[in-house]
Amino acid sequence: MRKILHFHIPKTGGLAIQHYFVERLGKEHVSDTILGRRLKDALVQFSHLDVVSGHFLLQHGDSLPQDRCCMTVLRNPIDRFLSEYFYHKSDGAERLLDSRRHVLSLDTYLEQLSLNEQEAMAIQIGMLYSLGTSSRTILSLEEKFTAAIKAIDSFELIGVQEELEDFACMLDARFGWEHVPLKLKNVTSQRIKTESLSPQHTQKLRAFFAHELELYEYAKSRFQASRREFIKRSIAGGLDKNTEIVASSPMPCEESICDQHTTEFGDKRCSIEEVCITGENSGASMVMIGEYFDISLKIKAANAIDTLNVSIAIKDERGLLIFSTNSMLLGHIYSLSRGEYVVHFKIFNRMPRGSYYIDTTLMAGENQYIGCFHSCENIASFTVYDSAVMHFEGHIFMDADVSLASTGDSIYEHKPYVAAAHQVRSFGRNNKKLHQFKSSVLPAARIENFFPGMDMCIPMRLENTGDETWAAYGRQPVALTYRWLAKDGEIVVADGLRTRLPADVLPGMAVIVPMQINVPAEPQSLQLMVSLVQEAVAWFVDRNPDAAYIMPVELV
Repeated sequence: MRKILHFHIPKTGGLAIQHYFVERLGKEHVSDTILGRRLKDALVQFSHLDVVSGHFLLQHGDSLPQDRCCMTVLRNPIDRFLSEYFYHKSDGAERLLDSRRHVLSLDTYLEQLSLNEQEAMAIQIGMLYSLGTSSRTILSLEEKFTAAIKAIDSFELIGVQEELEDFACMLDARFGWEHVPLKLKNVTSQRIKTESLSPQHTQKLRAFFAHELELYEYAKSRFQASRREFIKRSIAGGLDKNTEIVASSPMPCEESICDQHTTEFGDKRCSIEEVCITGENSGASMVMIGEYFDISLKIKAANAIDTLNVSIAIKDERGLLIFSTNSMLLGHIYSLSRGEYVVHFKIFNRMPRGSYYIDTTLMAGENQYIGCFHSCENIASFTVYDSAVMHFEGHIFMDADVSLASTGDSIYEHKPYVAAAHQVRSFGRNNKKLHQFKSSVLPAARIENFFPGMDMCIPMRLENTGDETWAAYGRQPVALTYRWLAKDGEIVVADGLRTRLPADVLPGMAVIVPMQINVPAEPQSLQLMVSLVQEAVAWFVDRNPDAAYIMPVELV
């Protein structure tokens, strides 16, 4: 049969559609719901499956595959918002979400939304519009709406959540399947209906979703026209199933290697002159698993640059995005006078053996649509040719430890073991006591709300400003932690939760660590003090008061 792409917009009945495909084709032919992956990457990685379904990431200029029957389902945006809001509040309480969704009432939540957050509520426009534009600049909501209309027209089949059963019948007719009633999945357990909204709520939400409501009505008209066409064709003697039940031609990228030609664009007020990849031990263009390597960019500013963000992306032989970051995400923003510079990204390699390609972008904001100075695809390459570590097997090198404990009166003995393959003892290393306790600790996200009794996850940027390496593993490792203090400095919680470092942090290096914080349950005025600690040695802040980050917190 012809292969299918299901572009799943959250809370539109997508899991019911995915389960519908599983019932008709079998689980082995249908992907699980794919989350947070670029559409082009998902199509390559899951090209062997008959149905690829998920929440996909898009970039301006992306398009739907021509060899698959592409479909999506939209929903009345007010109804979709209420379903998602109450799902996160009641059914998704254990997920990391905007704290306000867990705590605030609907009234208070809507009142606190910024203008940017209100625009971001147009989820269906936000997910679709990139399919309808090739613009290299940031778009207004009106422009995104226009592009989303074009995107709707690029889908072969459009459904609406309110008519999901009819949409399933249309799929049955299209592919010649026996009809089985659709089973709803992932239903929000506790929510209010749109008809139960107050006039004030309804007016406010209609204003928030003015463009989305118009997009939904357009999609609904497309669905209704398609449904009428199915009815007419069935009356005229049935659908011509032979037009659909044919083998799809393979996508050109399924067996091909990543296109190695360099492509570029931008105004070149600041340009990329050269990109080099160097393994710390292996040298130019060669890297081992378990080795640090450097991506250096030689750049040239033709004019003074007020704001510069430097981005890198690493792709594998198939063009799949393996890793991407930029200087702003890592906590840095640069201003340049006219001249030449070198930018270094230092990375610990966990990627498997293979060939890799580098994309780089110089831009004025958090993404290239705000202002692109110079963007180059496939500007450099390197090879991961061997492994510097031998204590693992598999595709990805991950840090692991093992322990055994008795659950009763049983007795066990623990002995060190030297593996024949690499002659390394399993209990790890002994780390020297630090003599310097120099660090920079700063949040890598805006911290606006704390609520009593909650577990928070806050990204923190840690920089080693001393001359000694912070050991992440072994005995006496360095970890990130916190204390809760009263307004007068008295200790309320002496030892907070520990967050381990992802790897050793060398002098001059910086890492961003997701720190877990347990907030006291009682409403009060406190100070949060964040500091590193070398276990069994000392807290950094106790040896160097400048090594901590302190912020006032009002728990109400």
